[in-house]
Amino acid sequence: KMTFEMLEQSSIDLERLVRARLVRGLALELDRTIGFGSGIGNEPLGIVSHPEVKSIVLGVNGAPLTWDALIDMQTELAAANALTEGSSGYVINARTRGKLMKTLDQSTGGGNWIYQSQGGNMGSIAGYKALCSNQILNNLVKGTATNLTSAFFGDFSNVLLGIWSGMDVMANPYTEFSQAIIQVRAMQLADLNLSRVDHFCVCTDIINS
Repeated sequence: KMTFEMLEQSSIDLERLVRARLVRGLALELDRTIGFGSGIGNEPLGIVSHPEVKSIVLGVNGAPLTWDALIDMQTELAAANALTEGSSGYVINARTRGKLMKTLDQSTGGGNWIYQSQGGNMGSIAGYKALCSNQILNNLVKGTATNLTSAFFGDFSNVLLGIWSGMDVMANPYTEFSQAIIQVRAMQLADLNLSRVDHFCVCTDIINS
């Protein structure tokens, strides 16, 4: 929502701010849909919801993400000849990354931190690149647990994202006319598909606490 006073400002910076916020909102929603799109109604089918994507289960009520489980995700793809060397990698959220940065890859005899930071959003896990996305939620439910999250491993070049138009912006000056408030809405026509479903493995019952 924008007030009439905001629109009367002579500086172009405000318009840039609004556009940037709208673009960011659409980008975050596309990011979320790639991972968790339900496939219901107008929402595309994301990786987690796809019935043919491979998965690793940690526990009845979830469990911490371990070195063994991360290797199992790689093994699931390798056993199906679906492990793409050079382009496969992990995607986790910030809380999972923080947990793995403080967790050793072996419980005895020293070892290395599971997540190896390379600066910024870049890192590696078990020899593969690892990226962070906070569109991976921390409130998933399984059994008695209500604070679970997910991790992805696969070749994300197999995510085909189709964009049918640029960002369409529509203004509604009527609904809150008496308050001199204009509603601004951004829309994006998009769809996605997985060209190789067998190139992904997910884990959806991770406890970080």
